[in-house]
Amino acid sequence: MKLKVLGIVILVVVLVHALFAFILMRHGNEGGGEETVVEKDLENNVETPDFQYDNNAETPAVAEDAGLPEAHYYDGYYEMALAEMPAKLSQEINKCKSGICVDLTNKKVLWAKNEKTPGCIASMTKMMTVYLLMKDLKKPGSQLTLETQVPATAEACKTGGHQIYMDPKETFTMEELLKCVLIRSANDCALLMGQFLAGGSEAAFVERMMNESKEMGLNNFVFHNAHGLPVKLAKGRLENMGAPIELAFLAEQLMDIPEVVKWSSTKHDCIRENSPNPKFKKFDLDSTNTLLGNPSCPGVNGMKTGMTDGAGFCVTTTCERDGRRMVVVAMGCSSGKERDNLVRQILNWAYSK
Repeated sequence: MKLKVLGIVILVVVLVHALFAFILMRHGNEGGGEETVVEKDLENNVETPDFQYDNNAETPAVAEDAGLPEAHYYDGYYEMALAEMPAKLSQEINKCKSGICVDLTNKKVLWAKNEKTPGCIASMTKMMTVYLLMKDLKKPGSQLTLETQVPATAEACKTGGHQIYMDPKETFTMEELLKCVLIRSANDCALLMGQFLAGGSEAAFVERMMNESKEMGLNNFVFHNAHGLPVKLAKGRLENMGAPIELAFLAEQLMDIPEVVKWSSTKHDCIRENSPNPKFKKFDLDSTNTLLGNPSCPGVNGMKTGMTDGAGFCVTTTCERDGRRMVVVAMGCSSGKERDNLVRQILNWAYSK
């Protein structure tokens, strides 16, 4: 009888301990302390001016965006369906070293010239810089937004060519940098964007650009910086490189991103118009893409112009007209006017097919 009572007592004790342990475990799982600390740290990473942003960090699942779709180019991705050009346009084609016209609606190449041959791409480089920004922005759980504050760096302030003349004490939103890159082709903004996305190092960002190119199957791309300016050496210079067919593919991906087309299709905007610091005056941004809003070539909505001594005048032009999407790449033209006139003629011809 005593043994039976003792056994019941032991059983009750065991059950009480088990119940107590279950309550503690459940309480721990429902608590928000650890998640709050993670969010706070990530918030600090984004907002502090010392480039601590890390988009690969584990984050709470707060973003609904599923991220950019997988994009991979391969031989045969576009169908060669070359169409006969009028004699006059066939002569105009001689004014570029290489190029391509793709009907993105059906993935058919209507015209091509040395389309797989790498050439200097100048500021068309910025398409990859912007693509990596959008990839980071749309990564599920990303703490990066278009409102993220990005402080100027000494390196960005010293960048030449097209620029917005940064002050080392300035801070920009990521969207301000994006529109400066896509409208004005601002080299200082492209560099600052790349630095920020790679934790402060342009070299690390260039490595990302190269890795992304290989992952996308764009094997002719060679990048030395985030903006496309030549890299001066003791003898000669290095230029960023790419092939027309791969530039067309990259532009196709960017056309599907509304945040990109919003600014690539904008002829004019401005920054610093609401700056509380009287030192920073309103700065106008005028597009380098003169085909935007051109009535002789309706539907143009991007994507990127370029010019260096090595590249000549080049452009990757995107267009949407009558429900059809086109992209035309022209490289190695002798002037901007010649380049734009050629692209206009190719687009109008392509839409007539």
